[in-house]
Amino acid sequence: MAAGIAPPPNLTTEPVWRAAEPVKIADRFRPVSVTQPRPGVRVFDFGQNFAGRPQPTLDGKVPAGTTVKLLPAESLNADGTVNQAFIMGGGSRGTDIFASYTTHGSAEGETWHPELNYFGMQWVQVTGLPAGYQPTPKTVTGLQLHADTPAAGRMKTSNDRINRIHQMSRYPIVITTMSAFTDCPGREKLAYPADYLQPFDFLHRHFGCAAYLRTIERHLTEGQSEAGDDIGNVALKAPVYDWGCTGRFRDGINWGNGVILTPWFLYKVYGDTHTMAHYYPRMQAFLNYIRTGKAGTGADAHIMDAAPADWIGAELGRYTSRSTRSPPGPTPSPGAVCTQRDEALP
Repeated sequence: MAAGIAPPPNLTTEPVWRAAEPVKIADRFRPVSVTQPRPGVRVFDFGQNFAGRPQPTLDGKVPAGTTVKLLPAESLNADGTVNQAFIMGGGSRGTDIFASYTTHGSAEGETWHPELNYFGMQWVQVTGLPAGYQPTPKTVTGLQLHADTPAAGRMKTSNDRINRIHQMSRYPIVITTMSAFTDCPGREKLAYPADYLQPFDFLHRHFGCAAYLRTIERHLTEGQSEAGDDIGNVALKAPVYDWGCTGRFRDGINWGNGVILTPWFLYKVYGDTHTMAHYYPRMQAFLNYIRTGKAGTGADAHIMDAAPADWIGAELGRYTSRSTRSPPGPTPSPGAVCTQRDEALP
């Protein structure tokens, strides 16, 4: 993979402090089981999918220079080894995702974990331990990470099944709330606006998102085009660093409209008018791009020629989406834009 060098700060660089809460170690998981599917291969099962880091703890029996390799995964192969196919998805991403640690031979034992990345996982496969070394559930700890957002609400009922379902529905939010709202903890880890704005009525009832949304709005405006034939358009994802502004992906209308919906939710839920006032010209620029560059005319004035055609409600009666990516969702909020017209519904 080719690497580039970012330009150094200069007199036009604008330092920005982060408003959203920091990421922290929220919990520690012990394995519920340890298996040996092959000689020299140990698989630790934490019994729960989470986003975080594996932390090996090795006693003094491990000699210096031993390299231990840890492969996280969200599924297993039939033979009990870890399966990282979920990382590849439908693309060409690699699957050999791992962390490794080389011991220095401390007689008191050694503990380590990665510092600059995290993984989605339930299982961790460990190789490289010396022959005869017997790991225990204490050999690897799962460090759960997520942003330290304040609790906004809780729910508990007299029905254990409902409580468990609620806990299960909360976990997908927790594992994707990092330094930005992300789409998943394994395959992309990218901030697609529709992924957190469409379910925002659920989010704000459980998590305090005011500071997060202020940070997100800045990311969206930093990913907004300021020149060219798409001036005012907002990237498919923000922060953006790769193909989020190229080709058809630059026209993700129901993703880029987060630049309008984010200040709206800040006002609607938290009474914040400052963010909307500050970014109002940016909101207008996006709407103007849609009206002048993407909208149809006449009977098709509200039809957008844009990908990926997600998040359109069939209950609108007239419009539907050709996209097979997502099922019909709720009626779009104020400011949402329809994507494509298929045919009139009965």
